[in-house]
Amino acid sequence: MIEEPINIDKYSKKTKQDLKKTELNFYIDRWEELVLQDLAFDNSDLQIKLNKNLTKDFHDWIKDKIKNKENISISIKGMTRSGKSLLGLKIADVITRRYTYGFNTERIVCGNQKEYRQKLQKASFGMVFQIDENAFSNAGIGANLETEQLKDIQNIIAKMNIHTIYITPRIFLNNNSEVGLAYWGKDTKNWVSRFLLYSLRGHNPILLGYILVDVGSIFSDYGCVIYRLLGGCNNPNKIKVTDIPKYLLNDNICIPEQYRKEPLKAIELLNKDDKEKHICPFYRVCEHPICKYEHKKDSWISKEMKGGLDERTEERYKIAVNLMLKLGIFREDEQMIKLKAKSGKDFRVKAKLHIPKITNTKLTITEMEEVFDICRSITELETFFSILEQINFNINDLNKMEGGEVLIDYYNHYLNEKEQETNETAENS
Repeated sequence: MIEEPINIDKYSKKTKQDLKKTELNFYIDRWEELVLQDLAFDNSDLQIKLNKNLTKDFHDWIKDKIKNKENISISIKGMTRSGKSLLGLKIADVITRRYTYGFNTERIVCGNQKEYRQKLQKASFGMVFQIDENAFSNAGIGANLETEQLKDIQNIIAKMNIHTIYITPRIFLNNNSEVGLAYWGKDTKNWVSRFLLYSLRGHNPILLGYILVDVGSIFSDYGCVIYRLLGGCNNPNKIKVTDIPKYLLNDNICIPEQYRKEPLKAIELLNKDDKEKHICPFYRVCEHPICKYEHKKDSWISKEMKGGLDERTEERYKIAVNLMLKLGIFREDEQMIKLKAKSGKDFRVKAKLHIPKITNTKLTITEMEEVFDICRSITELETFFSILEQINFNINDLNKMEGGEVLIDYYNHYLNEKEQETNETAENS
């Protein structure tokens, strides 16, 4: 039998003794629990804070911020699959309910800082964005500048009252966030998560207490009535369509209207070539906001699995290619792309003038030098075409370069040869 979702307000007024009566059973990593026990062993202040429920205070803080038109900035950390993203989306849902633009995970969630900045250009007053851990997973050239740019953005967006939620695996971001939330266990049966609440206003995080969040309600609030039975979109319980009661199938928004008359037959057809049997049977066609978020995560994972360039490196290659379109000319007789500059110094001056028009990403001195080096190295056609493949370049944009129409023919020939080589290799293997 599917139980009714637990309302977070139900817990906000309860004492520690009342909570014990609800039989919540929080799972937490054993080593993290031992560390906390060791720290709290001879620290009465820490013991008090670990037993201090600030759920109602946290909700009141959010309401006051919205009422006073002050932007909210929260940093959330925790181990993988601890429910950080769901917590962030739950908070985003609470915020969006105070405005009129609706809860849309496609608009809210950003996979990296560049996507965040692009979305800010079209943002309305009071919008909320969640910048997921994928944005800070790389510690290469420019990683520190990414965080510094977030600080700059915070100052810029204050006027628009933009709310931000940052998701990171191990540390709170130093980005002017006022509140930090750190994973401290979850009750998988009742879909209640527990997070330690920190103040981040000083130089060091200060533990204040903990909060309880009914993360499951974000499924039921938007029409999914089978999330408890399945265990969420990933379906760890391995429930089949035939295991789901018919009345749940009829009421479940996860099934698009055109499939509701014959859901079993439709789902069987939709999933006949699906190798991922552990996911929800309706995963491929579901319109639920959380499922759309899972699809977005799938695209991130797919990109990571394929390898290739990280976000900052890809950005530098794109800048270099766009500089070549503006400052290069294709010489068919020499089979080369020539730079329209009198000298290396002249090219650098022209490039520095064009870069702000190409991107709003700030580059470090080292990154700027790398962009110049890339431009010099991709004057040879094969190298240039290889870069275009890696950055998913739109071939029609080659028309922006002088001599680009002819260059398109050469690029198509290059791609055809690559395809033939791939097919031959596959046949031989």
